Amino acid sequence: MESAATAIRIPRAYVGAPARRPAPFPDNPGATTHPAGTTGATIHPAGTTGATIHPAGTTGATIHPAGTTGATIHPAGATGAAVTLPRGPSPAISPEDGARRSTPPVRPPRRARLCVRIPLAGAPRDGQAVVMTRVYRDEDVTVFRQRAGDWLAADPVLHAVPASLVGQRVDGTVPVEPDAWWLRVCADDGGLLGVAVRTPPHELLLAAMPAEAVAAVADWCLARPARLGGVVGPRVSGDPFVARYSAATGVRAELWMAQRIYRLDAVTPAAGARGAARPAVPAELPVLSGWVSAFAAETGTEVPDARLAERVAAGRLWVWTDEDRAGTGLGVRPVAMNWTSPPAAGVVRVSAVYTPPELRGRGYASALVAATSQAALDAGAAACTLFTDLANPTSNAIYQRIGYRPVADAGRWRFIT
Repeated sequence: MESAATAIRIPRAYVGAPARRPAPFPDNPGATTHPAGTTGATIHPAGTTGATIHPAGTTGATIHPAGTTGATIHPAGATGAAVTLPRGPSPAISPEDGARRSTPPVRPPRRARLCVRIPLAGAPRDGQAVVMTRVYRDEDVTVFRQRAGDWLAADPVLHAVPASLVGQRVDGTVPVEPDAWWLRVCADDGGLLGVAVRTPPHELLLAAMPAEAVAAVADWCLARPARLGGVVGPRVSGDPFVARYSAATGVRAELWMAQRIYRLDAVTPAAGARGAARPAVPAELPVLSGWVSAFAAETGTEVPDARLAERVAAGRLWVWTDEDRAGTGLGVRPVAMNWTSPPAAGVVRVSAVYTPPELRGRGYASALVAATSQAALDAGAAACTLFTDLANPTSNAIYQRIGYRPVADAGRWRFIT
């Protein structure tokens, strides 16, 4: 495992949380701006109502690790607002002994320090807590899941893609790429701030995390000799990463697909489509292979034929079937397809929704997505998620009619030299 370290100053609105959520959507009041598992605690600047952090050696507050007795910061001589601190042991500051750690910090093992700790350029100093960050690259995906799995599971919809990529490689569904990046961004006390994954030849995949953690990942990538071809992830992470990476390298970044992440907890059945859904069978692979090629051309994705056969064998590639309307004598045949991922933290991801152009406009795709989503829920999934292309308002409207609700915006960027 290799690592790199950077000092960051955490803004008042963020201390120790796994990710900032995007602003709520008007039609989705449940989407909050608080990190998963927290209640949006803040640190107030000195001199205002709220907590005051006093320097070592002066009368002031004691900082305790989150999750232990007294995990609060109070102004001197008063009780005040509780705040959530980064996970793991934290330094205790008291006027009697100055700045001293109450317990030794628990840090992940490391093989090499790749750079010195440096403060972020222009980071303000007043009213902020200083937190050191380090980027770790785990060489073993199983070890990565042991260390980051709970963090990803804390928001299984927003982190459905990295969680499913990791899970498929741990369970052997997908071979592990020898040059993959399994990156964790940690505070110096061991608290996890964010993750990023790269499985060549695909783009760097960012989880939703605070801008300070994104900056640390960008700096780690900039220290590599090879340049990135692109990045994908929630806009809360992708936008600051692209800005920092482009400014440092001089490459131009192009947002070539604006996306939206949706969540479904209960299906509203689609009406009006003739036919039925079922898992695909091996005999349909020639037809489905052609559809996958067409889907890849439309969306810029790549799906090897071997993976297609694996999906069919696992019962994760579904088709909507209807009677032949062209008089070719083919009888009942597939008219649309999609596939589902194995559940990750109880969430199933629906993707590769495709209908041939000559068969569109008949409700096949929406009926198929509704049926496969219901099948996933019936099999025990807590929720389903999917990504849409915001340039396609029709699909976005269709998915909302069957019960999908927007969670966050995402994007795919290309770096152009």
